[in-house]
Amino acid sequence: MATPRSPYNGRIPRTVTNTVLVADGVVRGPALPEQRPEGGAWCPSTTAWYAGLRRSAQAMMFSDQDWQLLLVAAVLHDAVMTRATGRTTAATELRSILSNFGLTPGDRMRLQWVVVDAPVQPTADEARSTLFDSIASAAK
Repeated sequence: MATPRSPYNGRIPRTVTNTVLVADGVVRGPALPEQRPEGGAWCPSTTAWYAGLRRSAQAMMFSDQDWQLLLVAAVLHDAVMTRATGRTTAATELRSILSNFGLTPGDRMRLQWVVVDAPVQPTADEARSTLFDSIASAAK
């Protein structure tokens, strides 16, 4: 008589536990220095990228040492966006650094991070109007 097969085909199912990161809009980490290390202004794309990084949900997970590496990533980002020579090497290194910080959808899946927006708190006027609407509809 044949032995019944397991529904798992000999594999034990893996339990998945995701870490939920709430994008609360809080600015974390150090600001970019006023100028690039070799002098000159930062590319506008780099300043926008870094500002978004500081407000990202992932930012709450970064230590002081992580922020130092992310400043290096900002230099590489600036090189990719502004320089014609060395762009490929800088882009490769930038991708390598960013993947360790969960900054792409694939990296978040690998790290089992789920990013959600913070619940929006109604303003006082919105809360008041909602209260009045609910009282008015109950009176009908």
